[in-house]
Amino acid sequence: MPLIPEALLTYRIEMYAQIFADAGVTQLRGKSINLSHSFSGYGFGLTTLILPYNIARLEFAMNELGKKELVFDLGISF
Repeated sequence: MPLIPEALLTYRIEMYAQIFADAGVTQLRGKSINLSHSFSGYGFGLTTLILPYNIARLEFAMNELGKKELVFDLGISF
């Protein structure tokens, strides 16, 4: 019986580039949904996978008003 699991003995490195678009609206309790107050944005990013367990993500995003945001994330989200 090995001390280290087989999944931890092999690594794979992958890089992905992606573009995205996002839109959403919020609804307050008891109020109707107003689509004129929606939020939207778009951007692009790079994701590096170091399998089996590590992910690094760098994304550049911009909303409909031109506000820019740089996002750096480590870990897995689901």
